[in-house]
Amino acid sequence: MIQGIIHSGAQKRVFRHNDVEHLEQLLKESDPKVPKIIAFESVYSMSGSIGKIKEICDLADKYGAMTFLDEVHAVGMYGPRGAGIAEREKLMERVDIITGTLGKGIIPFPPFPLYFTISPFFFLSSSFFLLFFLFFFFLSFLFFFFLSFLFLFLFFFF
Repeated sequence: MIQGIIHSGAQKRVFRHNDVEHLEQLLKESDPKVPKIIAFESVYSMSGSIGKIKEICDLADKYGAMTFLDEVHAVGMYGPRGAGIAEREKLMERVDIITGTLGKGIIPFPPFPLYFTISPFFFLSSSFFLLFFLFFFFLSFLFFFFLSFLFLFLFFFF
């Protein structure tokens, strides 16, 4: 998530950890005409703390911002169907974009985006994830192929 923000080239402001008052201060200071997206996590991996999804969505509604929720550390662990904290708190319909991965709580798989509103980032993000998956699948195949030949070489010649 952080790398995507950095590579986007967009202006960014970082609010203090789980501090919705600081987030509101930053939103008040921003130009109301400039599109805004609030990117945050549901479960912070370093501390294990839970994000304030409801409060952040309330601020997004108040200031006309989109919300991007990273559920990577929550998928498969929280919610009645394992969809994450937003599902557990019954807030999924309030979040514009949710991203997660099956690799943390279920099976090794690349990240997936979920879009609950029509997003202009859909085609760019979806094609990126598809290319990412195909690239690493191809690399895995080459690595397995290389190891197989190495094993055969060592087995027959040593």
